[in-house]
Amino acid sequence: MTQFWEKQWKAGAKLIIATQYGLVRCEQNWCWDIEAFTDYDIWTVLDGEGEMTIDGVSHPIGAGFTVCFTPGPHSVHARHDPARPLKVFYCHFQLQQPAGFPDPKPPLTAPLMVNSDELRWSTLQELTACLDTRRDPALRENLLWQLLLRSERPSPLSSTSPWERVRVIVRQILEVPGATHTVDKLARQAGLSAGHFTRVFRAMTGESPIQHILNRRIERACYYLRETHLPIQQIASATGYSDVYFFSRQFKERMGISPSRYRAGAVPSPLP
Repeated sequence: MTQFWEKQWKAGAKLIIATQYGLVRCEQNWCWDIEAFTDYDIWTVLDGEGEMTIDGVSHPIGAGFTVCFTPGPHSVHARHDPARPLKVFYCHFQLQQPAGFPDPKPPLTAPLMVNSDELRWSTLQELTACLDTRRDPALRENLLWQLLLRSERPSPLSSTSPWERVRVIVRQILEVPGATHTVDKLARQAGLSAGHFTRVFRAMTGESPIQHILNRRIERACYYLRETHLPIQQIASATGYSDVYFFSRQFKERMGISPSRYRAGAVPSPLP
């Protein structure tokens, strides 16, 4: 989809929206198997994770996964994790080109992982509301153009490998271990599904994301205990703990001694 839709929009092409559209949460046993499309179908994920195979190539599915299927044969097989069911927006439509405009070769199906800020989920909600009420055809078409134009401009993350993106996350955790890090949030930032993000993260660091975050927090707490006179409660807060007792318990589980004994110079056990 190398700027295909931008060229069509500038040429004055029209979008004819079909009756097949929706913003849906897929059922737990959801699957998708299709061999051909009779029209265009833009398909984007808001939440959940799974895997989609398009013409023999597998792609992890997560928030921001966006693909615009083109008319013609495409072998598509998709499944999702029943524990993380997909929430999907889809819309079938036809493209009506102006008279005299050269009939272009339809763009190849090209899945992208689009940053949620770029895609603007509010556009999807507003478009769905317009479709449901059948109001303002011009607004419906305009909103679909917005979605198509945004979805062929992937975020800068799309041009880097998953390993490079996860490496950025690892550095970020090291710099600010006390931030509110969650696997889902970090995976979205990396433009990956939670499952794919966790696999790459473990292969890179030897730890799960949660283990890595906790170990970096304890390392930072050790620094504060050695190098400053901050009260333990403030150290707990600075390293991401709202409960000083929970902080002390996790510190002892990983270091073998309490924060106060560590500060007093007792010899700790090594981090696992």
